[in-house]
Amino acid sequence: MDESLIVAMAVACIAEENGVDTKNVVVRNFREVQKTSLEQFIADNGISYHKYQLGE
Repeated sequence: MDESLIVAMAVACIAEENGVDTKNVVVRNFREVQKTSLEQFIADNGISYHKYQLGE
């Protein structure tokens, strides 16, 4: 599957979850976000972790 199609589908899903009419959403372009220094350190050293979030 093409990366641009995957990104467009993800944006549409997020918009729909937030109650935005997907007909009004246009994905003009996208770029890969650079990793932070901590994320890069974790990737370089093969560290495994789990991300947790408090419930609402």
